[in-house]
Amino acid sequence: MSIRDEIREQRMSLKGKGVKAHVSWFWSYYKWPVAIIILSLILVISVVYSIVTRKPEAANVIMLNVEGQSSLLNTDPIVEDIADKADVDLDEYSISLDMSGHLTPGGATDSAEIGQQERIVTYISAKNLDVLACDAYNFVSYANIGAFVDLRTVLSDEEIEKYEPYFYYVDEAVVDAEQDSALSGSSEEDSSDITGETQEEAEASEKVGTFKLPDPSKMEDPEPVGIVLNDAPYSKDMPLYTETTGMIGIVSTSQHMETSVAIINYFWEGPDK
Repeated sequence: MSIRDEIREQRMSLKGKGVKAHVSWFWSYYKWPVAIIILSLILVISVVYSIVTRKPEAANVIMLNVEGQSSLLNTDPIVEDIADKADVDLDEYSISLDMSGHLTPGGATDSAEIGQQERIVTYISAKNLDVLACDAYNFVSYANIGAFVDLRTVLSDEEIEKYEPYFYYVDEAVVDAEQDSALSGSSEEDSSDITGETQEEAEASEKVGTFKLPDPSKMEDPEPVGIVLNDAPYSKDMPLYTETTGMIGIVSTSQHMETSVAIINYFWEGPDK
C-alpha cells in the first residue's frame, strides 16, 4: 500500500470522530514538517528583529593582551564612561569594546589566535574598527603595515603637545617601502623595532623599562601613530598594561575619527567627573 493510500484510509477511519482525533492524526503525520516550519519562522523573525532594533555603531574598540583585571569584568560601565566622554547617546548608538583578545608576542600559537588576527585584518579592511590598543610587540606589527592614522591629522594642537612625549613613531618611508615589497612579492627583513624572534624574546623586548620608543629624528618621514598608555594619569585606576608596554592608536580606516579621539582621551585621562 502506498503512503497516499494509507493516508486516505486513515482519513476515512476518522470520519465521525471528534476534533481531538483529527488533531492527533495530523500531528502524528506532520509534526516534523510543522516543527521545521515553526523553527524557520522563529529564526526569520529573530533575524528581522535584530536588524530592525540594531543601533548604529558609534565606535568599535579592540584592546589586545590587557593585563588588568578589567578585561575580565563587565565592560558596560566602561562603555558608559566612554560614551559620556565622547558625547554619544547610547539610547541611539552603540559602542563595542572587546578587552578579552589575546595574541602571543612573537606570533600566533593556535587557531584561536590566528582567528583573532584575521578578525582584526577583516575589520580594518571593512572599515569596521576604530581604535586598537595592544602590547608593544603586536602594536608595532600593525603599525608596520600602515594600520594606524597619523595622529597629527586628528588631534588638536593641545592634544598633540600633551601626547608628544608618549608618541610612538613609524618611518612612513619605510612603511611604504615594505608595502611596495609585499605587493611586488619580494621579501624584505622585518623593519620592526622589536627584533625578538622567539616568544620569550618577544615578550622580553616589550617589557616596561626595556622597550624604547624609536627616535623620530633618525627617520626620513616620521609619523606618530600610537600613544604609550603606561604613564597615563588614568593608568593606576585602570591598570590595562602594567608589566608590558601598551600602546593605543586610531585605525587608518576608522569612520569615527572624532569619537576615536575622545576614546583615546578617556583611556589617558579617565571619565569626566
